[in-house]
Amino acid sequence: MKPSSSYFFGAMAAAALLTGAALAALPDGAAKEEVVPLIVIDDVPLTMAIRNLARQMNINFILDPRVPGSGFAAGDLVPEPSVSIRRENATTREVLNDLLQRHGLELIANPATTIARIAPTNLAVKPIRADPALIGTNEVYPLVVLDDVSLADALRDIARRGFKNITIDPRSTEPSFGRGGTVKVRWEQVTSRQALAAVMDNCDLMLNEDATTSSVVIRLKPSARGEPEKRQR
Repeated sequence: MKPSSSYFFGAMAAAALLTGAALAALPDGAAKEEVVPLIVIDDVPLTMAIRNLARQMNINFILDPRVPGSGFAAGDLVPEPSVSIRRENATTREVLNDLLQRHGLELIANPATTIARIAPTNLAVKPIRADPALIGTNEVYPLVVLDDVSLADALRDIARRGFKNITIDPRSTEPSFGRGGTVKVRWEQVTSRQALAAVMDNCDLMLNEDATTSSVVIRLKPSARGEPEKRQR
């Protein structure tokens, strides 16, 4: 197999896609471990480095609001660092894992949604529980793009694809709860329910659905308000 092209991206070209062959996702969701002769990251914001590396691996992911540079107030508590890396003969996954570990972050795979969550390691985030309702008979969208969209608008845009009536508790997106930010994602081959579950899980939200009217109410989880979480019937 011909080796992949080297990857270079820095402050002047950070917005562009990296050159070279993208790493295809295997059926089990793991990235193909292809060694890249040279990967150079030259003084770019942390989140931009993460996005470029993840894009090379064809990973659907979302940044936890507490990641510096995530676009949410919680992430702004710590200034977003710049990243510089030079690695020879390494896989993109190895470089991404090293980058996350260096900054106290981890990637939590979510097979139920195919959308991983990148969050601070000390949060001990768990994968979303497998639920047949996440897959269902929902239409699979080839591409879902949200480009710096407010959390409330992101929830409405995704939910309206699968539900007729949507109500969002105003407290769910209040800045006082650390949710006054924007969502920036690019996902491939996901259903509206998977996308909605990923955004809600990322922001500690929950959904109450009325199947008879195809309506939903999105609100904060009790635990996010400092209340004990009640078991849903």
